Amino acid sequence: MQIRNLFAALLIAILLLTLAGCSAARPTPTPPATIPASATDTPGPTPASTPVDPKAVATVLPEATPTADSWLPADLATRVAAALEPPETTEASALLDRSPRDIDHLNFFSAVAGFAGAHQSWTPPVEQVMEEGWRLSEASPVHLAFRGRLAPDTARCEWRGIARSPAQREEAIRFWLDLGDDAPLPSLAEIERLFDEFIERVSPAKPETTQANFQAIIYGGLTTEYLFLTCYVDFQVDEYLIGSGPKTVQVAYDQLSDINSYGLYRKAHAAGEYGDEALMSGAEYDVLMRLAVVLGEIAVSRAMSGRDSIVFLSPLGSHAIAVEAWQAVAQWDVQLVDGALQAVRYGAGDHDAEYTQTLDNLKSRITTAAASDKFAGQRIASTEGLEAYYREIGAYDDITPGDGLDNPFTPAQPPPVPPCATGGAVADPGANRHQVHDCQALLAAQEALGGAALNWSPTLPLPIWDGVTMDGPDGSVVKLDLSGRGLAGVLPPELGRLYGLEELWLRNNRLSGPIPPALGLLGGLQYLVLDGNRLSGAMPDELGELEALEGLRLSGNELSGCLPAGLRAVADSDLAGMGLRYCDRIPPPPTGFRGAPYFRGSVQLNWDAMPGVDAYQVQRLVEGGVGGWYRAGPDLTGILFGNSYNFGPGCGRHYQYRVLSRGDGQTYDAVWSAPSEAISVPTNPCP
Repeated sequence: MQIRNLFAALLIAILLLTLAGCSAARPTPTPPATIPASATDTPGPTPASTPVDPKAVATVLPEATPTADSWLPADLATRVAAALEPPETTEASALLDRSPRDIDHLNFFSAVAGFAGAHQSWTPPVEQVMEEGWRLSEASPVHLAFRGRLAPDTARCEWRGIARSPAQREEAIRFWLDLGDDAPLPSLAEIERLFDEFIERVSPAKPETTQANFQAIIYGGLTTEYLFLTCYVDFQVDEYLIGSGPKTVQVAYDQLSDINSYGLYRKAHAAGEYGDEALMSGAEYDVLMRLAVVLGEIAVSRAMSGRDSIVFLSPLGSHAIAVEAWQAVAQWDVQLVDGALQAVRYGAGDHDAEYTQTLDNLKSRITTAAASDKFAGQRIASTEGLEAYYREIGAYDDITPGDGLDNPFTPAQPPPVPPCATGGAVADPGANRHQVHDCQALLAAQEALGGAALNWSPTLPLPIWDGVTMDGPDGSVVKLDLSGRGLAGVLPPELGRLYGLEELWLRNNRLSGPIPPALGLLGGLQYLVLDGNRLSGAMPDELGELEALEGLRLSGNELSGCLPAGLRAVADSDLAGMGLRYCDRIPPPPTGFRGAPYFRGSVQLNWDAMPGVDAYQVQRLVEGGVGGWYRAGPDLTGILFGNSYNFGPGCGRHYQYRVLSRGDGQTYDAVWSAPSEAISVPTNPCP
């Protein structure tokens, strides 16, 4: 899926989820006469489930002209804010404004109108939902149902991979190949051939993406190349209508969006799946994924907040076992109408037979269906039975039995409610999700930094934390200055999750270890000041991707290797005095290094010819490593072909070999490269 299509789908889905949740504030052409949206027993405005009028939406979301410096229409956030009414999209607006790439215009109106029309379509009756469960696919029935309310500020979203048990893998293969339950399953080779043929005929424009998705089906196991956005909330339960459980239960809203991993995105881009779109950097891609998480949390919180709901649950593992969680299958709102409690079907139209009924009638239908349908007596009796269900379907077994290894799988658990969302560190955490994520990143980094003395705590407001400066339209952390505080830890990768960070000052501490590549995710970083520490190792290539960097201080450390070429553009730096070369001035190691026994007592070594190189050096290591690496002969300059060498170590001897290249002083500096990969080449025994 192209990035623009991904975020069209994502933003449409989650912002429209919010539209549905906030539509109570807008009058509609034919609202139910007296049904309030309030979750209490007092009358209120029109219900949140009232359909969105496509014509009304059309006036709110007209076509817009794309701008050169934004990947969404410049006024999109304003128009979405107007559509939400009241305008509570400060966080979303700010994040949209921060988006780093110019992507084709997203046509919101047509999608919104289509979504509104879908809300007025037929919805399945309660009995069918109970029996057929998740998306009416018969993967799993509804096992539990409760009445309750969203626990405030508990929304959290994550990108998750796909994992299937062997049985689910077989079910997926049968679905894609349109095989009946009794038909024999083709061999693995035949399945691969059929899927390859499918890709060639049906999806030739997206070979890498489709291939990755099919491989996840063919081979089973866990794949993180194709990711789904899953959001979780906590519900405070008033009563269980089916089954039993605690007063607070975690509920998943699954597959709100999907995306390729960055690695798969790069392969798909190289295969031409993105046309002439420029390749995104890892930092840009990571920011977009984070944007989806934050917007998802905001939308889910708003859509569910304040509702007295009846929620139907099915195990998430009924179709994929990556996460052990209960997922919402369907939802009704409980509202007071003329002194009686009514159940209003979330997402249904008022012309629909399932749109509204008395609460007592819905509860009776649920109880009757649970006792009489084909799954009667087979449902999980309690929320606590989820792990047993996952074990029963094989989620804790070896889910890749075909690889010859015995590796039991363990499904992940839903992420906990972050401490920073409890209301102490971040004001209004339901809306200020970006600040919640910044707060969590800092807490995760605190111990590694050796910052026990810092006043960082989820009980203190984030703006008064030591060294923290917050600014910008979304109030994110823009500066972290902990210079001279005696920090004796390491540079934690969690600092790379402060996506709004513009300045990082950690000079004159006792920080050791390497610079984490995750700092390269800070696409807006302008100043990186790390001098006067004990940092060591090579600088990660990702630092060269910090295009906004204006100031850099790294002296007074023990860094080695070479300087990422992208740092050459930094206007104010101390790199010149560090005695390190830029990486693009050092010749690369030879490629294609290979060897084989040659004439009696000798070997022949070959490698690919390289431009910009004037010499090669072959090194050898006695099998077993005794004596270390040393030159196998004189440096090779001006020899015939320049990339082939015959060496006679003696009959029956066994050595490892590697080769280095030296720059010609023009294309590359006149220095030796890193060695190639080592190969082991024996000689023939003497007669």
